[in-house]
Amino acid sequence: MLPPRFSIFGGGDSKKSSGSPRRSPKSELPSPTIKLRTDKEVYRPGDAVVATVEIATPDAGGVAKNGSVCSLLIKRLGFEVRGIEKLDSQWFAAQKTSPESRQRRGEYAFMDCSVPSIVSSQIVSCGTTKTCKCIFFSVIPFA
Repeated sequence: MLPPRFSIFGGGDSKKSSGSPRRSPKSELPSPTIKLRTDKEVYRPGDAVVATVEIATPDAGGVAKNGSVCSLLIKRLGFEVRGIEKLDSQWFAAQKTSPESRQRRGEYAFMDCSVPSIVSSQIVSCGTTKTCKCIFFSVIPFA
């Protein structure tokens, strides 16, 4: 199970104790947020998959410690789209997959598309939002 404040930006758990003295809550900077939206909820064979990624950094009162403005550097952003068909609701009755296979028991992966980098070396300034819209591949394959 993930910690209560799990963050892909490394915020971690605020209740985690460490050897260093604890800072007051007012000095902590808010964590950035990421949203992923697709243009449809259900795709059919022949449809193009369009996704929108939105990354926002909250306004931390204008300046952070030492009078510097806090920004976020996105070195590389990439992800993967997988199409999975559930073969059997009784997954334990399905044949076990091989260890090197990326699909799980009772599933058939009919599509596996990864995008190594859609955004690289971008700075998101404090209190702003950057949006990236991308088409992953031209069509969903026919099963």
